Amino acid sequence: MSSTAENYINSVYRPVIENTIEICPGRNYNGPENLMRWTSWNASNPLAPKWDVPLWYDNLPDEFIDNIIGKIYSIEKELGDWKHYNLFSWSDQFPFVNKLLLLLKTMYSWYMEELEYDYPEKIYIRGWLNILQPGELLPVHSHSFHENSFLSGNILLTDSEVSTEYIIPNYSTYCGNYLAGKTKGSVLLFPSWVEHFVPVVKEKRYCLAFDFYTDTSIEYLQKNYREFDPMQLSIEC
Repeated sequence: MSSTAENYINSVYRPVIENTIEICPGRNYNGPENLMRWTSWNASNPLAPKWDVPLWYDNLPDEFIDNIIGKIYSIEKELGDWKHYNLFSWSDQFPFVNKLLLLLKTMYSWYMEELEYDYPEKIYIRGWLNILQPGELLPVHSHSFHENSFLSGNILLTDSEVSTEYIIPNYSTYCGNYLAGKTKGSVLLFPSWVEHFVPVVKEKRYCLAFDFYTDTSIEYLQKNYREFDPMQLSIEC
């Protein structure tokens, strides 16, 4: 990794005041401990900024994660580009997939119910692995940013010395980014448009990332068909 890239993340995406995002003025405390939410002010004119960033954090049991990572080790060299496979379509090969799908669908339901959203019960999912070698980072990105953006998630499969950092509009500038858990089994659900990144790691790091899609998302893909889009690999959850 070049020093320019590291300096860019450290200077631009590292806020002036760190580790106060959970108590900043924009934090919404309604709901259970699993729900972290930041909202904008009530806009008084059409140009005033508006956003709503609800994050849901949870944990999966160590034994279950150990089962997953054990299987991952066995296929790691065969994975290929992250855009060209869907880990959740391998249920015949890996028995843990069906249980993981059930657990994530349950978290999704809890998340939506706490937000009191009318949500589709029929959803689709695609998952892939982000494996970082010592000295590597995952640059700032979002999973999608358009009118059909929905929900994404990350599952940490190994303990890590660094957190995935989620950038909360405006508040992160002054109060720091939201730091996800560093222990294996940590799960975070987030709106797909939310930007996030992983700083430089010192030890090898495994994370399972995934996107949820709705029927509307699939219809959007079909109407705006490109030669290849990773969403085409999604399966019903």
